[in-house]
Amino acid sequence: MAELGLKAAWARLANWWSPKKPIEERTLWQIGLFKTAFFIPLLLAIISASWIAARLDLPMEPTYVGLNRLFDIYKFPIALFSLALPFTAFIATNHRSAQSAESLKRAELQNSFSNYFTHRKEFFDLLSQLETELKITFSDTGALYQNCFPRNKKSDFNIDPAGLNEYTAQPYLLHLDEEFESVEMKIAYPEVPFTQEKVIEIYGTYSALSDQLFFQVKDGVEINNGAKIGFSNEDPLTHRRLISKVLIQLGRFSDIDCFNARKTHHCTDFDTAARIYFKPENNYHSQESKPIDTPVEG
Repeated sequence: MAELGLKAAWARLANWWSPKKPIEERTLWQIGLFKTAFFIPLLLAIISASWIAARLDLPMEPTYVGLNRLFDIYKFPIALFSLALPFTAFIATNHRSAQSAESLKRAELQNSFSNYFTHRKEFFDLLSQLETELKITFSDTGALYQNCFPRNKKSDFNIDPAGLNEYTAQPYLLHLDEEFESVEMKIAYPEVPFTQEKVIEIYGTYSALSDQLFFQVKDGVEINNGAKIGFSNEDPLTHRRLISKVLIQLGRFSDIDCFNARKTHHCTDFDTAARIYFKPENNYHSQESKPIDTPVEG
């Protein structure tokens, strides 16, 4: 019991000497180092003064000469205690600096938290606007945001608008843009005439790109893998234009200027092949239809 009582007393003393609180919540007197800087010079001064008093018989003379003599005798203890002043002043300055740094850190964390949600809201508002304008639906806006800004977190608002490192939206969007441009080249400069298989391949790539952007069209036609794409006789490459507009808007949101300069290519041969493929009598969804194997040339 005595041992337990001693441990409890020691724990209370340790907690009084230096309470376990965040630095910004502790007063100067709750800093253990401050107490050390104050009490050690005081203790040394008391010990040295007691030693002097025990060895000298000093009569009290309440006169100028007597007080001056007393001060001269006790110069050493007084000098010891005076060391507490610069030590405690130095510790007080450091304590204020630590409190200021901690307050600044907390303010930055709060700003990061606020900026994180503000940035996400603006991103989701943009997607909602695109859904209305383009008549599409984003299936997983959170996943798209995470892909675009993988390092951005509540505690670390990091989007790097300049797009200078690997953690920005730039690599993800530029990768999709490269795939998009690759298909554009296949349409603008075909190596072979457009057959049904070639048309399906290109539409399949566009479908995969829209899947990576997590959007689907509300009105469209199905291709051979069951995916729905944007299509009309007036504009067989409706889906391409939807992807292009989504990429451009996401690029602008992420300050990637290269998307703004894109020019979509036009190819009459592909438009013609696509219209033939999606004719009711040729569409593969019709049980009586037959695939088009004849190349379509301009």
